[in-house]
Amino acid sequence: MRERAVAIKVEPLTKKGDKVNDPRRLVLEQNVLIALRNKISTALQHLHEATFIHRDVKPTNCCLGAVPDVKHVYLIDFGMCRRFRADNGKWRPLRKKAPFKGTIRYASLNALRLQECGPVDDLIGWLYSCIEITLSKLPWAKSTPREMLHMKENMTAEEVCAQMPPPFVECYNYISQLKSTEFSEHVKMHKWLRDCRPTSTETGDPFDWEAEHMI
Repeated sequence: MRERAVAIKVEPLTKKGDKVNDPRRLVLEQNVLIALRNKISTALQHLHEATFIHRDVKPTNCCLGAVPDVKHVYLIDFGMCRRFRADNGKWRPLRKKAPFKGTIRYASLNALRLQECGPVDDLIGWLYSCIEITLSKLPWAKSTPREMLHMKENMTAEEVCAQMPPPFVECYNYISQLKSTEFSEHVKMHKWLRDCRPTSTETGDPFDWEAEHMI
């Protein structure tokens, strides 16, 4: 079966000035967190509509544009992408055993169990990334791979999403119950994300490092 490439515009993982280029190491303002959550989910939606899954969604594969394009958020590194639909539009046959692709910390249970992955598994990586960039760590950050698997199998949504806004927990529960051959309802997801936004935060507010160049 012939694979087809999908071209998506990306920018280097960098920002002007002396800012650290790893989003996990930044103390991000609420408007930046909102932009990252919303725009990466939208990027995944477009990728999935093109019938590809990313298979390695994580903070370091998300980048913010350099000034003056700091409001642009990019999903990068498509080396592990896989097409999940055939030319006839049908889902490709599920493999009994699929090789692991991705990063264990952000991988779904399907990926860790060597089961076939679909769009939902990218979204689970996105959920874990959202938690990490918001709280600076995941519950299993310092765990072994075996411990990570055990924690992902046994922790409740409320435990994994501790300190996250309640609408995010709803989004987590919704995505977690999807099958690998199901698409998510992005309208519903974006509503939950909007509900996560503090009333004092405006999405049009300049990012902290953007303001430095407006003086």
